[in-house]
Amino acid sequence: MKAVEGHSITTGRDYHVKVVVSGTRIDLYLDGVLQLSYTQPTEKGLYQVVTRDSTNGDVRVKVVNPGPSTARTSVRVTGSMTVADRVDITELVGEPTDVNTKADPRNVVPVERSWNGGANEFRYDVPAHSITFLTLHEARPPTRRVTHDGQAAGSSRSRP
Repeated sequence: MKAVEGHSITTGRDYHVKVVVSGTRIDLYLDGVLQLSYTQPTEKGLYQVVTRDSTNGDVRVKVVNPGPSTARTSVRVTGSMTVADRVDITELVGEPTDVNTKADPRNVVPVERSWNGGANEFRYDVPAHSITFLTLHEARPPTRRVTHDGQAAGSSRSRP
């Protein structure tokens, strides 16, 4: 922050005060002269890394939300993979000051669950102060039962 030092305001005198806000920058003018300039630091919302498991084809999306509020993010998977409905989730959530101690060794622990919102495009709410792992599985093609005569179950066969 930059401010002009050594200036004072006189009681009973009129001043022209102008405040200019542009993005994260704030400028304060007094009688047309810049008195204070401040740039609000910006916090990056989310940090992420995406990897693919070469053994089973799963895609793992690792997201860190260091901020104090939930952040909605969009996930889009392109290419030949079709994402299954089931997404396996592991989340570690806690305040920045939370710690595990000998007296409370499980204060901050990962929580595992499944969610049926997977698709090639979906939105996910990442909790505040969290590390989230989303495991996306490849959808399996539907299976067809074949009867003993070689026909798929449920299909009709014309008879001569």
